[in-house]
Amino acid sequence: MLRNKLIYILSIIFNNSYFVIISLFIGIIISFFSLIAGFLFIIASVIINLSFSLINSIHFRNFHRELISLPSENGIGRLSNFKNTRLENYSKIINRVLDSLSQEIVQTLENKITSDAIINSINEGILIINSNKELENFNPALVKLLGTNIDPYVGMNINDFVRNDEFLSMIDEVFSTKENKSIELNLFSDEKSILVYAAPFFLSDQEPFNQILVIFTNLTEIRKADNSRKEFFSNVSHELRTPLAGIKASAETLEISKDQSTTEKFTLLILEDVDRMNKLIDEMMSLTQMDLGEENFVKKDTSVNKMIEDTYNRFIFQCEDLGINLKIKKLEQDITIKVDISKIEQVFGNLLSNAIKWTSKDGNINISASLSKTSILFSVSDDGEGIIEEHLPFIFERFFKSDSSRSKVGSGLGLAISKHIIEAHKGDIFVESEITKGSKFTFSIPK
Repeated sequence: MLRNKLIYILSIIFNNSYFVIISLFIGIIISFFSLIAGFLFIIASVIINLSFSLINSIHFRNFHRELISLPSENGIGRLSNFKNTRLENYSKIINRVLDSLSQEIVQTLENKITSDAIINSINEGILIINSNKELENFNPALVKLLGTNIDPYVGMNINDFVRNDEFLSMIDEVFSTKENKSIELNLFSDEKSILVYAAPFFLSDQEPFNQILVIFTNLTEIRKADNSRKEFFSNVSHELRTPLAGIKASAETLEISKDQSTTEKFTLLILEDVDRMNKLIDEMMSLTQMDLGEENFVKKDTSVNKMIEDTYNRFIFQCEDLGINLKIKKLEQDITIKVDISKIEQVFGNLLSNAIKWTSKDGNINISASLSKTSILFSVSDDGEGIIEEHLPFIFERFFKSDSSRSKVGSGLGLAISKHIIEAHKGDIFVESEITKGSKFTFSIPK
């Protein structure tokens, strides 16, 4: 009975005549020793185990021979078809496992490639932090934002990358609450204004939350624009308030005065304040058009020497009335350049008005033109009070006034407008100045 069962089981498992012969042999041995006591039965069991080991060894060598000659699909081998029915069943099972593994690997690679492509295409800085709070991935936009290489920080704790208590507290909170958080911070070495948004990052619906996606948006320029806008309106309010106060005071004086000379004097003051307000409004309109890119430049060929002469003629009578000596120096050989003459006249007007403002009686103002290799250089120089050295870097900013100029009439917009006009002509403008020795403003126009 035992022999028949063993033979039947072996024939089903191995389905091979060679194995059947071995099984019969084992069966005979078992029958022979079945009459012997339990001690001999143990020996029979050992022999059976050894026989199975021999059979499995032969079977495994055949199986291994099949396995080492496998082709490759998607980097994962597949078992070829076996002639043995049972081995064929085994191979089918293994092939199904290999197919599933292959698909998972390919899908994982595709997901990584896709996610990297998406992250790299985003303009905002992206940082991925894993469950160990280590920097796991980032995009080129973050490198650009920081201005430094981030590769050495990959795998390091986030505390070693961003040393900001508010930022680190936010990351801890996202890990603990699994909720989105955002905060605006001044981060990194140059104190950029950064909006930081952090959110739990799920690789798939089946996998638990184990990463944080952090988005860095640079708000520095926006904040600068906001501050400039606030400063602009504050300065405009101040500049308008001064002439309005003058007009009000003059009007009140006229209301109670019956003297003709007093009436004429304060009427003239009112007109001057109105002109001042009109000029300020015109300058603000010019700046608005510049900011919106709506300013129209009509450039035509214009004589350099004629530009110098026209500027001289516009200001000579004012200078004579103030006792200021106005001189010009033209090119030895006149040439023409393409400019918007009305805009260049505005620049000359701003520079001459400033020079006259800071030059005392018997002082000197010079207007000159000279040639460089690529440009025409125009200069307006004076021997007036000069500009404090610390103020020179800010002299072309909107509404900038040095402390000594607070008592002088002016909006502080003229030089900012002049700079914009010259840059629109592809030129440059700069200043040289020394206290008590005067100033020299020079601008260039390409030939």
